[in-house]
Amino acid sequence: IVGVRRFRCFCCGIKRSLRIGAGYSSIGLTIYLNNRNVVAWWAYRKALHIFVRAIT
Repeated sequence: IVGVRRFRCFCCGIKRSLRIGAGYSSIGLTIYLNNRNVVAWWAYRKALHIFVRAIT
């Protein structure tokens, strides 16, 4: 039973991470389209890379 609960928490964590990731992606895309700023795009990519490494 404990294992099942842990597995469900793990699944919820993945879902939340994906939702946060989607949010970051849309924000990053908006910034990119608004500015067309290379620095902003680079910073966004770097933040996304850190975010992905934090999940995995």
